[in-house]
Amino acid sequence: MGTCITRKIMLLFTLGASLLFSYVNTSVLELPGLVNQSRQTRSSNLPTPSLRSQINQSLAFPGVPSTNAVETQCDEDEYGSLDFLSCIDAIRQLSDYDVPVVFRDRDDPDVGQVPLPFMTVSSNGRCIVQPVLLPDASTATVTFLQVKGAAQTLLYACTSPGGTPSKGGVATNIGGDNKLSVIIRSFDPGWPSEPEIQCLNTAGPPRGSCNKILDSMPANPTVKIFGFKTDRHAQEYLPWKFQTPERRCSMTVTINGYSDITSWYDIWEATTIAIAMCIRNGNEAKVVGIGDRGMILLKLYDESRPRDNSTRKGTLSANS
Repeated sequence: MGTCITRKIMLLFTLGASLLFSYVNTSVLELPGLVNQSRQTRSSNLPTPSLRSQINQSLAFPGVPSTNAVETQCDEDEYGSLDFLSCIDAIRQLSDYDVPVVFRDRDDPDVGQVPLPFMTVSSNGRCIVQPVLLPDASTATVTFLQVKGAAQTLLYACTSPGGTPSKGGVATNIGGDNKLSVIIRSFDPGWPSEPEIQCLNTAGPPRGSCNKILDSMPANPTVKIFGFKTDRHAQEYLPWKFQTPERRCSMTVTINGYSDITSWYDIWEATTIAIAMCIRNGNEAKVVGIGDRGMILLKLYDESRPRDNSTRKGTLSANS
């Protein structure tokens, strides 16, 4: 009797061990397939480790809160199709500052506040993260860490490392006084759909200095006619020059030929993307193709640096 029970116990133990070994062995065998699959998920502009590493890295925004309270809406028609790794890069550009700040329109900013519009951009220019006031709000009080957490939640709600789905979208109810939303959208730098960003081979100005221009230049969305003073129809005269007090970052906006129609917001946006794609990587930047006719261009450079036109022969493609 005792021998029979002992044999049954040993049989059950052997069967359980066999099943356990089979489960572990199967899990180990699945990993190479996952890694092989990940090698097909590539971005020509950003580092691409295995898919599992991408997931681990993208989740590891240290100290960034992710909450189910954030409401998300995905809309590819409105916000475009996102590249996952580009958007991870754009989100990482947001500050981890965990003290409430006031976001408000730049026409009426106070010290310690964030002038809007404001955005962070991936280094290849293909993903934009942009906090935006709700329609009925004139200001919003929230921490940058909450903005970053909402962007992370939105990205995972609307896209995935594998590329399906891959929709842009908007997040609301992000925290603070809940008067700020966060948009993630795609951008395709290149004329004729968007201005063309050219990263020149010349060493560029400090990024911090150029950000001062971003924070102080006009960014009104009103569409106007930009042209030379000789054009009686022009509402905004070009050329226009912005410069930081120490002359480390200068920006010129000019026109190549006839007057064109655009807004200061479009010029500000092109400047922001040029800083992310070129200045961030140590190069001067040139943007062409701004405006309905593509006649407006701008340049970002370090005026305190001796000029050497011989270094300007080529352009460094920002998305190569």
